[in-house]
Amino acid sequence: MICSGTSIPSFSISGYTTASGLHILSTENDYLLTPNLSWVKGKHTFKFGADETGYKNYIRQGGPALSASLGNPLGTLTFTGAWTGNKGWPGMGSSQGNTFADFLLGTASTSNYAGPLTEIVTYSRDWEFYAQDTFQVNSKLTLNYGLRYVYQSPWRIRDNRVSYLDLKNNKLALPQDSDTVTTPPLAIPSLMSAYPYETTKQAGWPTSYFSPDTNNFAPRLGFAYRPFSGTRTVIRGGWGIYYNFIPGFIGAHENIFNPPWRSGSSFNSQLPGNPTAPFLPDLTFQNPFPSSVQSGPAANPLIYMTQQNLVNPIMQQWTFTLEQQLGNDWAVRGSRRCSHARVRSLPRPSVSC
Repeated sequence: MICSGTSIPSFSISGYTTASGLHILSTENDYLLTPNLSWVKGKHTFKFGADETGYKNYIRQGGPALSASLGNPLGTLTFTGAWTGNKGWPGMGSSQGNTFADFLLGTASTSNYAGPLTEIVTYSRDWEFYAQDTFQVNSKLTLNYGLRYVYQSPWRIRDNRVSYLDLKNNKLALPQDSDTVTTPPLAIPSLMSAYPYETTKQAGWPTSYFSPDTNNFAPRLGFAYRPFSGTRTVIRGGWGIYYNFIPGFIGAHENIFNPPWRSGSSFNSQLPGNPTAPFLPDLTFQNPFPSSVQSGPAANPLIYMTQQNLVNPIMQQWTFTLEQQLGNDWAVRGSRRCSHARVRSLPRPSVSC
């Protein structure tokens, strides 16, 4: 179990290091089951087993008004020096101002927040099975060979709080098995009306969106050989294929930040341009989110896209070792190791549409 959390707003002060306090309260639960069986028969030692791990991540970060671009449900304020630069008095002289002085006065240029806090839950399971044999061929040669199978289910989001970008139809697909779009219970109404939507069925996709990666077979082969009489010289070698685990922040987790789930509000100071002099600060620590300067949904929102055939990265490893005993107290070893990693399918980056 992993827990983390912080609870301060973020402050962006031009020319200074940003003080960020993204509020994330998260818990990760992993449930592991590993049965194994060994069976010795003559010159063979057989081993069989399985690993089954269930992953469940709880993330309390933004909830129905979840936001990645706005970033912080506790608020983000930007200070540019506009107020100490005397830009609130039309027709009067102004300067660059001091951004840190604006921060001390609590007079911001922009502000935003991500919305109320609720819980996001993501799930995945990993199944692995193996069988191997250690074969004592003779006094000089031992062989080890086996096969492992790996299957990781695609990450899922509770309540289907995701949407997927359909480039063919230029719409956001909601995970629904129907020919008409139904507004999900936790969707934000203003975002439902702001952008075009379709169902995954209309897009020609399953509601789960991702294509499962089911061909992860991992053979292993090793040997130990004594080329001369006695036990002072040993040659060892091995080869195997390995599959990497896809972490929870790749895949469906990115798509929870898409409309109609990601929202919040952005606020821009009306300074300069207000005809009233003096123009008093409109974004302050006391009132950082006034409705009079609130902006609506973005015309070009940030959209996260992940390709459907998101598969586990694969790696091959080879080893070759020569060991020689010298006298009764010394030994030397020379090894050669090589690895070759191949990402069969990279997740696509975020795009702004």
